[in-house]
Amino acid sequence: ESRPLPAMYPQGRHPAPHQPGQPGFKFTVAESCDRIKDEFQFLQAQYHSLKVEYDKLANEKTEMQRHYVMYYEMSYGLNIEMHKQVSYTSNRANTNTLYLSAYQ
Repeated sequence: ESRPLPAMYPQGRHPAPHQPGQPGFKFTVAESCDRIKDEFQFLQAQYHSLKVEYDKLANEKTEMQRHYVMYYEMSYGLNIEMHKQVSYTSNRANTNTLYLSAYQ
């Protein structure tokens, strides 16, 4: 029963390692070094790709935070302005009521 390999270890990149007791490949030191070099280059490319993606997401996060602060400040300013308007309207209504009741 074989389990699928994670995407980080794609199938078919290298032949399976030699198992003791089975006929198969015997790698020379040079071949082993080449395989290690290939694997290292693959990991470097993968690291670079992930680093680029991380930097992109970090920039997006910074931009989102900047927008959040801007919208928060706008919302706060509108809330203050609404309270001023309600207070002004309430005071004006009270003044009008007093003024009208004085002439009745």
